[in-house]
Amino acid sequence: MIEGSTTVLKPALSKGIRKYSTLQNISAPKNYKGKGWERHHIFEKRFASKLGTSSGKMLAIFIPKYNYHYQITQRMSKKIPWYTAPRKTKKQIIQAHIDAYGELWAESGFADEYWEFLYKFSKYKQYD
Repeated sequence: MIEGSTTVLKPALSKGIRKYSTLQNISAPKNYKGKGWERHHIFEKRFASKLGTSSGKMLAIFIPKYNYHYQITQRMSKKIPWYTAPRKTKKQIIQAHIDAYGELWAESGFADEYWEFLYKFSKYKQYD
């Protein structure tokens, strides 16, 4: 999946999956579609304490600004609105992310390697 990638996945992973605080000190991949990149917490930073960590220690990856970051942010705000977040368990938070990444991958016709990667990364507990 990664080596043969011709999509946004390859340049994102060329910079690695790292703690957010480490990724802040790494330059973004080459500009993508003229929109650039953002550093993306794989599990939203608003859940850091529920996940037993801090925002800076959470795993992150570069994500294209132009569409990807917006899509996952909107999806997660619907899955776990801010007013329900305090009542969610760690298991529910992780499952919501797995579901969100899986839905975005499915909506791409299972063709988008970036969503596939994040879905599998979260589902198969690559973060442990």
